[in-house]
Amino acid sequence: MNRIVSTIACRILLCGGILCGCTSPGSFLRRSANADQMARAEQLYQSQDYTAAMLVCIDIARNNPDIPGLPELQGKIMDRLNERRAEAAAIRNARTQTRMTVDIDSRKNLPETYGLQRNIRGETGPLRAPSTPMEQALNKPVTVHLEGVNINDFILAVGASENINIVADAMDAASTMTVHAEKVPLSEILDFVSRNLGVSFYVGENIIWATPRDQTEPSTPMATRMYRLRKGMSGKELAEGRETINIVDAVQRFIPERDGSDLLFDRKAHVLIAKNTRENLSRIEEIIEALDVCPPQILIEARFISTSVTDLRELGIDWVLNSNIDISRKTVLENNVPVNRPKTQIDAGGRVHYTGFPNASEGLNLSYQGILTDPMFRAVLHALQTSGKSQTLSVPKVTTVNNNPARIRIGEDFRYFEEYDVQSTPTTTSDGGSTIYTTVLVPSGSPQLEELGIQLDVTPSVGADMGDISLRIIPELSEFVRYEYYSVGSSSTATSSTGETNAFSLVKLPIFRRSKIETEMIVHSGETVVMGGLILSTESKKRSGVPILSSIPLLGRLFEHDSVEQSRQNLLIFVTANILSDRGENLVPISTAATESPAP
Repeated sequence: MNRIVSTIACRILLCGGILCGCTSPGSFLRRSANADQMARAEQLYQSQDYTAAMLVCIDIARNNPDIPGLPELQGKIMDRLNERRAEAAAIRNARTQTRMTVDIDSRKNLPETYGLQRNIRGETGPLRAPSTPMEQALNKPVTVHLEGVNINDFILAVGASENINIVADAMDAASTMTVHAEKVPLSEILDFVSRNLGVSFYVGENIIWATPRDQTEPSTPMATRMYRLRKGMSGKELAEGRETINIVDAVQRFIPERDGSDLLFDRKAHVLIAKNTRENLSRIEEIIEALDVCPPQILIEARFISTSVTDLRELGIDWVLNSNIDISRKTVLENNVPVNRPKTQIDAGGRVHYTGFPNASEGLNLSYQGILTDPMFRAVLHALQTSGKSQTLSVPKVTTVNNNPARIRIGEDFRYFEEYDVQSTPTTTSDGGSTIYTTVLVPSGSPQLEELGIQLDVTPSVGADMGDISLRIIPELSEFVRYEYYSVGSSSTATSSTGETNAFSLVKLPIFRRSKIETEMIVHSGETVVMGGLILSTESKKRSGVPILSSIPLLGRLFEHDSVEQSRQNLLIFVTANILSDRGENLVPISTAATESPAP
């Protein structure tokens, strides 16, 4: 009985446990591990190790994404990470701004080499490289007298007599020749032997090698060399369809092409690869040595100095009559009363007036008026005297490479129309119902461009002496003066039978003033010469007066206008040319005579 009761009790307890959802040991361990990780993530967050805390949260989310408090902790960590990134970006931005400001300020400073001078001596010697011992031996005159010798006998004889190292391959000695030469360069004798015996001579550094000539092989051995060019080429030299030649073109034009020879220029590496005989390679090196140089740079400065002096004097009186002047009077009856009335008179409004002064609003302007006088009058006095001086200095500068044109322009663009079309527009309608058209002028086509200001075109040329500079220079100074108006059409409005009205129109065209010189000159480097100039002096005197009255001594000054204007202008153009180094220094050539003068 007790056993049955115990069994029933165990079953009841088991069912209660199942119904109550009791936890297994594995589930309890997982919850404990997640709680530990959450605590560790919170600890890392408090210690401001936000990256590590975020990694721990990611691991927790993979195992149990629904754990309470995880989204809030991830949000706080992400906020702190974003704040740190924003602070780091602000610091980098501030440093970038500071660096950019420093970079801009540093560009305001002149280069350290600006204005410095360095003495140089231009290249005046030969451009050819020194000859090798064998090349010198080939140019040495020799005397040879040989009768019926073959190639081997010839090599032995010449080698022994001239002390030259000559070796030969195995060749047919059946062919013979006779040589008689007095003081002839050895190279010409070798050419004669080469043509008659079918032999090719290869000239080395210290030896001459004779080899049979093979029709299928190059007549002489080939060598391949690579030349890394030291100086860059200009855009004109690299352009397609160029007019100027570069080093590659010069080699192809002046070095004879032989069987097996080749030439390649790599633009990326700036390397010239040549395959040719040693003799031709020596010539290629001479061409490269002469052309692979830094071309001189020339700084040209043109100074426009304009000085003008203007004197002006204006003096005159204008008279105005404000009342009548009686010439003769007569007694007449008015209402049976004798009255003395003017018989002849000068009406009011008469004046002594002249063409207005250009500067009437300036200077002394006085008006003297007789109000209670008989007659009433008004006298206007104008007096002005001015004296002005002005000086203008314009200094355009431009730097260019030797023999290359350059241009500098400082000014404004002025556009205007030269062509006009007649356009009819309806204006009114007459009583008869016909439409009346009015013709007007409207601009047509494209406007003309006029470049105003200062412009300097120059092409310099410097020789190897690095002293004198040949300049083709065109300085120009242009400015707008005024508009000129031209009348087109009739001065009065007239309507034609077609109802078209021909009206008077004005066309304005600009007037420009130019100062331009086009010339060629030679300037020593660093020196200043006068390129040209213009002296202009004008004097204008104008006197207007009343006949007879203006001729009265002293009093005649009251009845005349005097205007005197004097203008003197002097324009000078100076040119200075300096040869610059590749570092921007001014190069001053040293006189050869001064350096080679004997010591005392």
